[in-house]
Amino acid sequence: MNIERKHTAILVFSLSAHEEKGRKNMFGRYQNRTNKRTFELLIQLTKKTVKNSKVDVIWIGEKEQKGHSFGERFTNAFLQLFDQGYEKVIAIGNDCPDLTTAHIATAITQLDHQSLVLGPTLDGGDYLIGVHERNFDSTLFGTIPWNSQKVHVGLTTMAEGLGLQVICLQTLVDIDNYQSIKTYIRSKPSSIFAIGVDQILCWFVDIPQDITPKIKSIFLSSFQFLRPPPALPLG
Repeated sequence: MNIERKHTAILVFSLSAHEEKGRKNMFGRYQNRTNKRTFELLIQLTKKTVKNSKVDVIWIGEKEQKGHSFGERFTNAFLQLFDQGYEKVIAIGNDCPDLTTAHIATAITQLDHQSLVLGPTLDGGDYLIGVHERNFDSTLFGTIPWNSQKVHVGLTTMAEGLGLQVICLQTLVDIDNYQSIKTYIRSKPSSIFAIGVDQILCWFVDIPQDITPKIKSIFLSSFQFLRPPPALPLG
């Protein structure tokens, strides 16, 4: 590992696919297998992205998270890594299929010069948050309106109040619900995520007959249910 990066870590703050399927019903409450497989795909893509980051990668799932609210758990995850000796922490989730190793490398480099690095999403959130320990205010960080469309504004407002410099990376799409999946796939039908969801829908759709037409009407314009696509190059 580069000696200059030994105090930098990537925090992957992610629930397991089993937990995610119950909290975010991408395809409706009757689609447990489809929901779970979709999150497994997103997590698999995230693992591939961070694999070559050349810094330590720390996964903190539901079993390691501590706190009652999302804000408490997220704040405690940062504090945990700072307590372990890391000076710079870059946090990501599992819901941004367009996140690349290049985005993370840019964040690592920018964090050498900037106080706060953010990766904004189209819906007002952030897919990446990088901060140095000396600039981390746990009290203010915990009060950000997490899981809302005001996350990015809240973080930039917090930074302004603390006198911190902020650098923003490329704005990307995150996957929160079936509408975001539908929009993403229509714009990038040849992406690994789109092909993967196509494969999942081909093999795991299993819902009551009375709502099948509704689900199909949402996705028929984006997918071809003719044959399963080839295996995904995720390894």
